[in-house]
Amino acid sequence: MDSVQVWCRVIRGLEWIAAAEAWLLPEVSNIKTRPRDLLFCCDNSSCANQLRCIDDAYLVWGEIRGIGHTRQSLRNLKASLFRLHNLPVEINSKIKNLRVTASFLGKRNYSRYDLEAAVGGVLANNLGLRFIDSRSKENLNVLWVRFHLLEDKGLIGIRITDYPCHRRIWRVQGIAGALHPPVAAAIALLADLKPGQTVIDPFAGSGTLLIEAGLQCPGLNLVGCDTSEEAIARAYKQGELAHILLNLNVVDSSAVLFPNADRIISNPPWGLSTTLKGQVTNNNLIEALLGNLNPFGRGVFIASQKLQLPGLFKKAGFFPLLVQTLRISGRLAELVVIGYDSCFSSPSVKTLPA
Repeated sequence: MDSVQVWCRVIRGLEWIAAAEAWLLPEVSNIKTRPRDLLFCCDNSSCANQLRCIDDAYLVWGEIRGIGHTRQSLRNLKASLFRLHNLPVEINSKIKNLRVTASFLGKRNYSRYDLEAAVGGVLANNLGLRFIDSRSKENLNVLWVRFHLLEDKGLIGIRITDYPCHRRIWRVQGIAGALHPPVAAAIALLADLKPGQTVIDPFAGSGTLLIEAGLQCPGLNLVGCDTSEEAIARAYKQGELAHILLNLNVVDSSAVLFPNADRIISNPPWGLSTTLKGQVTNNNLIEALLGNLNPFGRGVFIASQKLQLPGLFKKAGFFPLLVQTLRISGRLAELVVIGYDSCFSSPSVKTLPA
């Protein structure tokens, strides 16, 4: 079987974590990363369905070079697209439409919609399909195309699945402050989970982090709390849809849920769509996050950069093993790992007073 090249779109800052996840898959080779992209070769593109830290996955169709910053470049691009052949997938007879999602880095004299129209118009004509503007809500019987410009090179791919990889079938939409599932999956990966461990989320919300942890590592004791009854009800519903057993409580996040927990994973409120409530403030946030953790445990957290979570940990005497900046929906966030690192055989956190 001939090898194929898979192109994954990733949250900025998670590229290396997605690459590490890809390395765990058999028959994956030639892994490369670049801003927001992960590329690798494999025997079967369906292996991308096993990656939980990515936003979307495409089969690489081709690369077009020499695309500049001026509108003249769009005309040159169209000419190159007419020479693009060998579609990497067989088009189902039900497919009647084509949509393009385009993006680029840096400043150009055209918009993403200009780029989408240029690419989509030519490809739709070549394939005998109808081009649909990306701003349209029409999405039935569609061939999904991705086009990304980096410097003067444009990469074209065909989406492997019918829907973006970041969508979860268990996800109930419309929950304020809910964490992006691929970010939750990356947090679970960094937590180094093992069956039988107790994993706590003191700001459980709708349960995204605990559910992703349970899907990644069966056999965990998943415990969480939140002050919102509605959020906890949503979390139980989502857990049921994901077939993950949760132990949730409607109590303040400062409560001691399970002393000596093995792992704490959490997404404390960023002060945007949701804010800190109850007895927890910025002054005692660290105690709320780590109050249940045993000395040889590990905590992984995500919060807005404005919250300055690493500084709060250091002020309390906890020194992060890792601080990774992410860009989520245009906002800067920090992913922070606290705890015991077996590589050094010593804890990097102090024990909180009882």
